Order: sequence, then C-alpha cells, then structure tokens
Amino acid sequence: MALTGSDVRTVPLNRFHPGPAPTLIAWTVQLRGLPKHRFGYSYLVRQSVKLGVSASVTGFHDVLPETPGAEDYVSQFKLDEMLTEHWLGLTWSCRLSRRVGLGVTQYIAVRNHRAGTQELVEALDQ
Repeated sequence: MALTGSDVRTVPLNRFHPGPAPTLIAWTVQLRGLPKHRFGYSYLVRQSVKLGVSASVTGFHDVLPETPGAEDYVSQFKLDEMLTEHWLGLTWSCRLSRRVGLGVTQYIAVRNHRAGTQELVEALDQ
C-alpha cells in the first residue's frame, strides 16, 4: 500500500498564510440626562476558519469480499470545512463613586459552520 504524494516535498505541512487579525469594533454613547451612565456597542469577529484536507491511497488488497483474491484499488478522502463566528455586544455601565463603577455586557453570537466529506473507493478485479 503506497500513499500518493507521501513525499514531504509534495505537501508542505508548515505553510503559513497570513491573514487579517481578529476584528474588533467598539464605541460608546453617553445620553443626555444620564451623566453617570454610559452605553457601549461592540462587534467582534471571533473565529474565521477554512480547512481543506485530502488523502489518497492506492494498492493491491482484497477489498471486494464477494470476489476471490486481491484487487487493485484506489481510495480518496476529502474534507472541506468552514467556520465563522461573529459576536455583537451591548454594554451598560454606571459610575457609583469616583473610583467605583458597575457594568454589564451582553453578547449575541452568530455562528455559521459548514462541513462536507467525500470518500471514493474504486476497485478493479481480475
């Protein structure tokens, strides 16, 4: 059984693809008539992942049980996955004294995850 592309020069395992850093956008608002209170809004790209994996195997093995003897075969497996997660936040804070304050933040997460796998096996009998 031999792996197709098993030479280390075929598939670089230490490849680096730089991309943008996680995105954070935030701002605050002060309302008239509420001088001790502040409101804040934030948007954060928490995760952004794209993954693709493929493996192939060829060989001579008994893969068809109803046919006597070994067969030439090829097998390929493929995985594609994408994950994104965005957080939207609302913050309220209140100054209780000159050095003490109280604040609460609530986030809503929006997550999108897609994955697909494919496996193909072909055998050629005698």
